Amino acid sequence: GKGSYQLPGGHLEYGETFEECAQRELKEETNLDCLSSSFKLVHVTNTIFSQEDGLSKHYVTLFMKTIIHDNSTLKCMEPHKNSNWIWVKWSDLNQMKLFAPLKQTVDNSNFNPFIDFTI
Repeated sequence: GKGSYQLPGGHLEYGETFEECAQRELKEETNLDCLSSSFKLVHVTNTIFSQEDGLSKHYVTLFMKTIIHDNSTLKCMEPHKNSNWIWVKWSDLNQMKLFAPLKQTVDNSNFNPFIDFTI
């Protein structure tokens, strides 16, 4: 995803629920706090894509939704992985260079995270 817009995320740790992973990754990457119980699974992609180095990746990506009540400032906690975090309207994402699983989700005209609540 280097050079592309992506959402906070990462890999599950052993024994973690999807919700716990989303909570942990959100905190680790953005410094925002949210209860794990507030996360809802809203979309899944199965994406095979090539990277800039020519190697292929196969990601199964779970998109989780939550409402942020944390008044903390959005921060880039891993500057070696990401230059910054910005809030973007869902309708504006299709005009940006996106990480492949997010692009697949945005290109799915039937999906809107503000209408579809859970799967």
